[in-house]
Amino acid sequence: MPFASLNLIRSFMPSLAFFLLAGAGFSGCQGDEATGPSDETLISLTNPQGGEIFKVGETIQVKWKTSKTDLNLLVDAVDVRFSADSGKIWKTLNLKASIKKTDPDWGNYSWTIPDSITISGSVLHLPGKDNCLLRVEQYSTADPMQKSTLPKSFAITAN
Repeated sequence: MPFASLNLIRSFMPSLAFFLLAGAGFSGCQGDEATGPSDETLISLTNPQGGEIFKVGETIQVKWKTSKTDLNLLVDAVDVRFSADSGKIWKTLNLKASIKKTDPDWGNYSWTIPDSITISGSVLHLPGKDNCLLRVEQYSTADPMQKSTLPKSFAITAN
């Protein structure tokens, strides 16, 4: 497809032009052209930061934000996940359903730290764990594998 045609599509349908460029194997173009979904994070975990020490019974506000691009419209829902072993095994915290953009707790999920959780059929006691991570995984039609994980772990102590 000639570059002029891509610019014409981009003028009328910026998201379509983005996917045509990405599908054609481009990771970016001249000027202000978009880069591919793999180069852009659509979701960012903003709280907690990692490095904290939380107590059993304490409520953590897990916060995230989505990018301000046209691709933000493609984020449908997220799951908040927890790992007590530096990310080897993950447990979804929002067990009822994925958190949708229209839900009141979009962008801010409250998690009260329990004394123990069940992961893969095994009961895991959380006090004394210091390699804990949180991750927000988003679902979108652009890139279903987008996720944002804390850059460093946090610890859980007894209350």
